[in-house]
Amino acid sequence: MRLNSPEHRDVQDTKAFAYVRPHDLEVSRYTPGQQGGIVAQLTRAIVVVSTARLELQAQDCQGFDQDTILEAQLPAQHYRDQGFQEGGTLVLTPRKAKVFVAG
Repeated sequence: MRLNSPEHRDVQDTKAFAYVRPHDLEVSRYTPGQQGGIVAQLTRAIVVVSTARLELQAQDCQGFDQDTILEAQLPAQHYRDQGFQEGGTLVLTPRKAKVFVAG
């Protein structure tokens, strides 16, 4: 995955990891053949008043451990408008990330 990280603009093809806050993930429906983002299955949704907290599991690992839980947070109205459901396949796209380069 490519992330815009100005502080590491001179680094290419190097292992790195990124921290992304749950509210800094864009969540959308997955469509077959779609490029970019993290394809994940929605395993649990907790909707409280105005916020939806989603727990997801990356499909085909994509560099994550098999038991890694990804968390995303979005407005409850957006969750309802999109019709997201547990078991559905979604795409997570980081809007903002803190990137750390290995070594």
